[in-house]
Amino acid sequence: MPKPPSSNETFAARIRRETAPEHEAIEGVVDLMRPDIDRAAYRGYLERALGFIEASDARVRQHLGAWLDLELRTHAPRLIADLRALGASDDEIAALPRAEDAFSDFDLQRTWGAAYVIEGSTLGGQLLRKHLASTLDGEPPLFAFLDPHGPQTGRRWREFRAALEAAAEREDPDRIVDGARETFARYRRWLAQPRLVPAAAEA
Repeated sequence: MPKPPSSNETFAARIRRETAPEHEAIEGVVDLMRPDIDRAAYRGYLERALGFIEASDARVRQHLGAWLDLELRTHAPRLIADLRALGASDDEIAALPRAEDAFSDFDLQRTWGAAYVIEGSTLGGQLLRKHLASTLDGEPPLFAFLDPHGPQTGRRWREFRAALEAAAEREDPDRIVDGARETFARYRRWLAQPRLVPAAAEA
């Protein structure tokens, strides 16, 4: 059972604490910081992630456009740009599997939890970018998905966190936490699938 929130704990602190096990579990599936990572492994991660990120973007557009700048909080186009920079063709990108039903049961409140997971991933983006730029062979690719805000990352996160805190005041905070937990769990299961690229796309 999660420890109940204290009266002076911010909601951002609460959701981080209560989703820590799920966050740790997904890091066991995707390790972009390993010293032997190469371009093929990095591209493979992006290929796996795309279908899930597109589904998350769609749900955020549906529910959260009144509170978030959708241009800033839409991530799939940046991921596609990274894939192209790594040599993926438009046909190869189109053939990648999509997690179309990943968020079919997410209402407004749970979608705030999903947005927390995806936006929170940008916080480590600059560290990942530095590591990958020094580790991957050849010309460093784009890192538009991992590090979408660059030097503005801190400010963009504070803006999102303020919107999240306001949402927790308006909505049921337990439902937001539940959405974040489910997003971590579903993303982990999606990324852990042993085969995501259809055989026809490999021919």
